[in-house]
Amino acid sequence: MYCYVDESGNTGANLFDPAQPVLYYGLITSKTNLDVTAEPLLRAARAKLGVERLHANELGVRRLSDVALSRKRCPDPTFLLNP
Repeated sequence: MYCYVDESGNTGANLFDPAQPVLYYGLITSKTNLDVTAEPLLRAARAKLGVERLHANELGVRRLSDVALSRKRCPDPTFLLNP
């Protein structure tokens, strides 16, 4: 079992910053290693954006959305359902 957790809205050491009213966590669990499975898609997205990593804080939602929306379909969307 693989678990992936990420947060959004964290100001770092300034946890009680009034400009940070909400902190979100996202969680995905999978029977397969998504780091390996998703790497070709992530590599293509990084190449398209000309960056080494995908991070909304650095790229902004607009640039990430453009890449996400440009993906018409995963080459094999069933890989998540049939490990």
